[in-house]
Amino acid sequence: MSRGIPCILLLAAGLFACAGMPSPAWEGMVGLFTLPTAETLPAGRPFAFTFSEIRFSQSNNTARVRNVWYTGSLTWAPVDDLEVAVTLRHEYLHARNFADPPPATTADQKWTQVALKYILIPPDDRRVGLAVGVLDLTDVTDIGFGESGADRGRRAFLVGTYEWFSLGLTYDNRGLGAAAGARWSVSDAVDVIAEFNTDPVFLQVHPAPAIDANFNLGFRLYPREVPGLRLDTVAVGDGRFDFGFSMSYLFP
Repeated sequence: MSRGIPCILLLAAGLFACAGMPSPAWEGMVGLFTLPTAETLPAGRPFAFTFSEIRFSQSNNTARVRNVWYTGSLTWAPVDDLEVAVTLRHEYLHARNFADPPPATTADQKWTQVALKYILIPPDDRRVGLAVGVLDLTDVTDIGFGESGADRGRRAFLVGTYEWFSLGLTYDNRGLGAAAGARWSVSDAVDVIAEFNTDPVFLQVHPAPAIDANFNLGFRLYPREVPGLRLDTVAVGDGRFDFGFSMSYLFP
């Protein structure tokens, strides 16, 4: 997939600029799919629960790796400018070296991870919001398959959000990364979200494939019959797309 396509889709969001209700990302804290934004849960509603099932596949000329996540996250906003997320994550990893006979190498891992976000500047219609934080504060996801390596773990981020668009920088054991995302409304019950990340949170195959970035495109739904509920259905990938599903409930 051409890297120009994600950029075109993100810029096209401006034609429909109308952000929906702030909602937690897949591993907690208000955001898009994997990218936190400079927003918090609505005032007076400090708790949200999120469940996600995410599948990500990647391959190069020598190996194929597949990540499958099942996560349950509780997001808490104790004050207006601070969010804390605690996530229970069950991850299946499948690695196949094409030179080896089947079956693929597999691993089944469970952990608890913590994330923090602090709003430096709240966003509004006249200024860019700014937030800093840390994903996987406990550094439990820095686990991989021997030489495959994880290239994940604790990740600091700085993100700016203005209306429908967010742009961020990340830093982890791979070094500096960049991410961009947009959320725009088709109706009051449907958002379309696109995000692009040069340093994915998923397991990477080594040596690196030709495309080492991650692009996600999908729908965020807000059923009118259940206020506070949101549903995500997403194509997750780096040129070869897999599937993601997430649901979140914002407690009254």
